[in-house]
Amino acid sequence: MANKSFNLHPQQLSLADGTELRLCPLDHTHGKPLYCSADGRFFNHKGRELRPSVLRQRTWRSHNGISGSHYPSMRQYGNCHILIALTWIGPRPEGYECHHRNGDMYDNRASNLIWLSRDDHRRYDAALRAALRRGLNLAGDVYEGD
Repeated sequence: MANKSFNLHPQQLSLADGTELRLCPLDHTHGKPLYCSADGRFFNHKGRELRPSVLRQRTWRSHNGISGSHYPSMRQYGNCHILIALTWIGPRPEGYECHHRNGDMYDNRASNLIWLSRDDHRRYDAALRAALRRGLNLAGDVYEGD
């Protein structure tokens, strides 16, 4: 009988252009492995980029009461930003949530993601909404925690 904990897939792959891919930390015994790059793209185990049709939009009710928010998701795997954070930043600390530093939920680069406590996440989201109401340009990284 095969040992199910044995990983048949390499933890890292490199594309011809030098892009590093890391294996997303998921249970691959029931599905195909998923790799992602630090710039937020997803690939299969052969290094082929997954087509945009694999991405889908999903309605989600957030902790701060905003409904109708749409986060890109991968079929069978979950929200893209969480997959990238788990792969490139590390495990989610207990009670923490994944946050987009610049407020753009479609910017899933690893450098734009951070784990925040629920309270910090709510405070930061409130500050972003207030800044947007005042007409501030939030195109850059506005997180001051580093």
